[in-house]
Amino acid sequence: MDEMDLHVSVAWDGIPARPSEAFPQHFDASAAAPPGVFWLRRGDGGSVGLFSESAGFPMAMADAGDTLRTGGLSLLPPAGTGWSQIRLEMASFPAAVQEVLERVAVRTDPAVDLIEVSCTAHDPAEAQSLCDGIAAQYIQLRTVLQRAEASSTARFLGEQVDVVRGHLAAVEDSLEQFASRNRIVALEEQASEEVRRLAELDAERQAIEDERTALSGLVGRVERTPLAPAGRLAAGGGGGTPGSARYRDLASFPTFLQQGPVSQLVSTLVELENERGALLRRRTDSSPDVVALDTRIAEVENQLGDFARTYLDNLDSRSRTLSASLDASHDRLDALPTQQVAYARLERQASLLGELFGFLETRRREAEVAEKVELPSVRILDHASEPIEPTSPSWSTSLLAALFLGLGGGLALAFYQEFTDSRVRDRREVELGTGLSVIGIIPSLPRAGAVFEGQIIRGRVPRGGASARREEVVREAFRGLLTDLEFIQRPGAAGPLRTLAVVSAGPGEGKTFTSSNIALARASVGANTLLLDADMRAGGVSEFFGIPSLTGLTEVLTGEVAMEDVVRLMRIEKAKDTSSGALAVVPAGRPTPRSAALLQGDAFRRILREAAQRYDMVVVDTPPLNVLSDAMPVAAAVDGVLLVVRGGRTERDGLEMALHRLERAGAHVVGVVLNDSETPKRYGVYNTAYALQP
Repeated sequence: MDEMDLHVSVAWDGIPARPSEAFPQHFDASAAAPPGVFWLRRGDGGSVGLFSESAGFPMAMADAGDTLRTGGLSLLPPAGTGWSQIRLEMASFPAAVQEVLERVAVRTDPAVDLIEVSCTAHDPAEAQSLCDGIAAQYIQLRTVLQRAEASSTARFLGEQVDVVRGHLAAVEDSLEQFASRNRIVALEEQASEEVRRLAELDAERQAIEDERTALSGLVGRVERTPLAPAGRLAAGGGGGTPGSARYRDLASFPTFLQQGPVSQLVSTLVELENERGALLRRRTDSSPDVVALDTRIAEVENQLGDFARTYLDNLDSRSRTLSASLDASHDRLDALPTQQVAYARLERQASLLGELFGFLETRRREAEVAEKVELPSVRILDHASEPIEPTSPSWSTSLLAALFLGLGGGLALAFYQEFTDSRVRDRREVELGTGLSVIGIIPSLPRAGAVFEGQIIRGRVPRGGASARREEVVREAFRGLLTDLEFIQRPGAAGPLRTLAVVSAGPGEGKTFTSSNIALARASVGANTLLLDADMRAGGVSEFFGIPSLTGLTEVLTGEVAMEDVVRLMRIEKAKDTSSGALAVVPAGRPTPRSAALLQGDAFRRILREAAQRYDMVVVDTPPLNVLSDAMPVAAAVDGVLLVVRGGRTERDGLEMALHRLERAGAHVVGVVLNDSETPKRYGVYNTAYALQP
């Protein structure tokens, strides 16, 4: 950065130039140079001043031929009068470094230890100089670092060699003194003798332990044997004397029987048993002589038991004595090789220190050689060359990239809208999503309103505000829908539909607009038609026709007024080749939260039955299915239900939910009306042309 002054840009009378070109004699801008825009201007008498663009006053002045210095910047103005002012722009050093790093790309190939550097700049010569400068600086820095590393390594290894040399001398002296002081000889023979003695003591102790364990178990079993009951006589040695344990069984223990007193006691016991057996041939168990013999036998038995316990105590004592002897022998055996082990440890320590000393000495000499030699480990295979043509911008590449990005972005956006937009838009989507037929498509209008001429007793029906041609197209759509409805039969009965409920999944989908214009269309062909507003919380029909809704269906169902008192009659424009019809409208009345309960009652069904007998067609406008439950009892009570779907607004999930609710109510759904949509263009043109015919 400092050598090439990459953080400085120069413009000579508006022409960009490199600092070395503008100031060939001397120019130096260090990292401490203040950032900003400066102007070098000639003054009177050949003096030169450096002005800050923000301050407007000279920061430094110099006479002709003198070096100008200020805040990390020094330069020698160019000689001659061929210039008037020179613009200098200095960026902050960190920002300039970051900008240069963004213009340098480095690619490495570990397989062949190759580093490839490529640079970009506005000037080809600057790009070449930048790459050459980076390569030279890298080699220089790498050489300095290697020499510094070798020097540091040699110094460290020299210190370690001295330390290890001192440790090695101390260990060798200790080894010599230890061998001389302890006379390390014949340690192997002494160790072999001690091991043999240890094995003999261990075998003897194990034999005593086995004998003690067996005898202790036998004594325990004898003592746990129940005493013989009084009056029972010994028979062939299998019984026992009353009140005595069978300690005679101890005589079967081999080592115990070898004892002299034990043999005498066993002989005495045998004699007493024989004498007792002979006496029992003439006497009873309670005879004094027999009792005396039993007492004597018990005493002999107890003497055997006492002797057995004494013998066990003796075995325990011998076992403890042998254990102590074994411990002492172990101590002697452990102490015996201590000198040999210490000697071997000293020998091993001396050997390791000797090897370490040799290794460190070798590495120290290698580091000293590397410190003295100046052979770079990196060399330039191919110097940077000045580019012939710019790498960017490439108009063909940019055009292709823009084309692909635009196309890809458009496709991605289209796919995103297609897969995330859950609204139904055309007839095919409606029929696939509902499984029902679309029996009418109502084109869009600027504002929902009546498309048939009608006059209330006090006022006229509000129109939709569309052009005459557009209204005629919409009228034809409703006439076509009415024709389709006439061919739909009532469920379980002959004849066309007499009562029809118009429902929708949610608000704002054109349910009231559709039901009102169906009633107007039916009345315009001379049929007596009744329009019931069953949306008793919103009263959309009253708003559609602009009639008051102070009393209506709510008051009829609660029994406050009669049906005839709330009917609003309307005269409909006489259609061609038909007699004029009449339309009766029953508004919703006062809003009530009990609308669902009122519509589920018998009064509503009775009103429907009476209206079906009096009128050619009864159209019922209902609340949205997914918002209120009021529409479900209405759908269950009428002959048919017409579902209104608004293109681009009705959600698939909401439509599916509405169909499930109608299914649970047992409603007879006759079809779907697609509202706010367009018929295919060729049919629309034909309808318009047909509508304009006289």
